[in-house]
Amino acid sequence: MQHRSTCELLLLAVIIVSLLFPAFADARQRELAQENLERVRILGPNNVPIKVLVVYNPEKTRQFVVDLIKIVASINAQDKPPATERLKVHVVLSAQKDRATLEKDVSAAVMKDLVEVNDKFFTTDQWMQDWGEVATIKLKNNPKQQLAVIDSNRGRGIAALPAILANFWNCYLLKNPSEARSAGDYGGNIEVTPDDILIVGNTISNEFRDFFYDRGYAEHMVKVETDWLKVGHCDEYLSIVPNPKASTGYTIVKANPRLALRLIKDSPRADLEKIEIPEYRTMMLAVHDYLNAAVGPGNSFQNRALRHLEGIDNNGNPQSNLTPTTRDSAATEKPLDPTRALAEEFVRMNLALAVVIDSNIKTVTRKIERVNQPNKFYHSIISFPVVYHFNLGYIAYVPGVVNQLILRKHLIIPDPKIKAFSDYIDRVAGKVGLVAHFIDDMPYHTLQGEIHCGTNVLRHPNRYVVRPKFLPPELAPKD
Repeated sequence: MQHRSTCELLLLAVIIVSLLFPAFADARQRELAQENLERVRILGPNNVPIKVLVVYNPEKTRQFVVDLIKIVASINAQDKPPATERLKVHVVLSAQKDRATLEKDVSAAVMKDLVEVNDKFFTTDQWMQDWGEVATIKLKNNPKQQLAVIDSNRGRGIAALPAILANFWNCYLLKNPSEARSAGDYGGNIEVTPDDILIVGNTISNEFRDFFYDRGYAEHMVKVETDWLKVGHCDEYLSIVPNPKASTGYTIVKANPRLALRLIKDSPRADLEKIEIPEYRTMMLAVHDYLNAAVGPGNSFQNRALRHLEGIDNNGNPQSNLTPTTRDSAATEKPLDPTRALAEEFVRMNLALAVVIDSNIKTVTRKIERVNQPNKFYHSIISFPVVYHFNLGYIAYVPGVVNQLILRKHLIIPDPKIKAFSDYIDRVAGKVGLVAHFIDDMPYHTLQGEIHCGTNVLRHPNRYVVRPKFLPPELAPKD
C-alpha cells in the first residue's frame, strides 16, 4: 500500500512538472518534427562556450585530453569568468574502465572542478565535430528561442551521441533530412559568423543545405569550395574568431600556403633540422634549400617563385598579381634532381592553393558586405601558415593550424611542428588581442583531422563574447 502511494506521488510530480514546464516535457520527446520548425540559428564561437566535448581513449587521445584539460584550467584561471560561464570539459570515454585511467591522469580537484564524464555513452570514434552542431530554434506559434542539437546523420561510432546529448542538455533533437551520410554534412563543414552568416562547403548535401536555406539562411548563407580537399570541410582553411578590436566584432583566420613557404624559406636551417618528425624535416629542408638556391633575376619557376614570395606583405598577401604556378618555361629549364624536383612540385602546388583559398575568402567577405549593407567596416583577416600535400585530395601536410578550437579569445591550435610557424601565429594572434595555446594533436592529424574535428562545444544561446553588431533584429541580444 505504501509502495502504491509512492508511485502515485511520483506520477503526480511528473504531471505537475509537465504542466509547469512544458519546454522540459517537449525536450524529452527527443526528436522534433521539422514541419513545426520555423527558424534555425547555429551557435558559433561568439556564443560563450560552456562545455568542450572530447573523446578520451587511452590508446590514442590520452595525452591530448590531459593537455586540453590543463589548457582549459589555465583559461578559467586567466579569464576568471562568472561561475555560470566557467568552462568544463565533457569527456566521452572509450570504455567504462577508462575512467580509472583518467582519474590517474587528472587530479581529484581538477576532476571535480573541471571535468564532466559522460556515463551514458562509450566510443573510440574520436571525431566529436562530425556528429553535428548546437543551435537555437524557433517553433511555429512560439516566440521563444529553444536550444537544439542538430544531428548530421553521420552515424558510425557516434550515431547515438546527438540524442544522448539532447537528453543531457534538456533540448530538442533535429535530424539532417539527408540519408546520404555525406562527409560534407559534418560539423566541420558548417561555420557561422557573429552576424549569423552561415558558411558551408560545396560538399554539403542538397537536402542539408536546403534545410538551412528554408529556415532563416536564405539570404545569409555563403557556399565556399571544399571539393578540392580530401576531407572536404571549410574548417580546413578558414575559421571565425570573436574579436572586440575588429570593426565587425570578429576576425577571419585563413590558411595561407604562400605565407608558410616564405616562413620556411626565411627560417634558420638549424631550426628546420630540429623538426622531430623525419618526413616533415626532410621536406621542409628540401623546400628551404630549393627557395634559397634561387638567384632572382632569371625566369625559371624557381626564380619567379622566389620573387613572388619576397614580394608578399607581413600577412602573406601578394603585392602584385604575379603567381608563378604555370609551367610555360618548364621545357627550357634544366632537369632537377629528385629532391629538388619534389620541392619544386610542393612549392608550385601550394602557391596554386593559396590562390584558391584567397578566392574563397573573397567570396565570404563579399557576402558579409551584401548582408550588412549599408554598414561600412573593414574586414579583419589574418593568415596562419598552412602547407598542403596531395593524397587523393588536398590535405594539410603538417598539422593544419586553422583547424582550431576557439574558446572566447583563446585559440587552441595544433602544434605545427615548425618553430617559424608557431612563432608567427603567436605574434600575429597577440597583435589582434587573441591568445594562442599550442597542443600536440598528432592522434588526430595522422588520421586526417585536427583539433576542431576532434572537439565540439556547447555554447550559451544568448551570452556573447563580443556583443553582435549586425544580427537580425529577432536575434539581437536584449539590453
